[in-house]
Amino acid sequence: HLELLCRRYHVQVPETSQRTDPAWLAVHAGRDELPGDPDALMDVAVELERRARDFFAARVRQLAEGAPEWRLYRELEAEEYEHVALLETERARLRAGRARLLV
Repeated sequence: HLELLCRRYHVQVPETSQRTDPAWLAVHAGRDELPGDPDALMDVAVELERRARDFFAARVRQLAEGAPEWRLYRELEAEEYEHVALLETERARLRAGRARLLV
């Protein structure tokens, strides 16, 4: 997905991070360790999406409006808003014992 966006906005694909193991992600979501229950895992997922959203929003404020990078970061910020909303809805359904939307 990122490669598609970079092509669309004519910007370089950033170097990828090898830091994708769940325990590392949990630490960056403000946890000491990876939680074991689904509710706590959803909390981690929501927090990571919020951090991503905030990162892109901060980056947008540093760029010239209308520049390719500005447009890319605005789109990524909007996607993160959607991800937060989707995960918060799923978490609320999980906590209420209702059927999941995400499978």
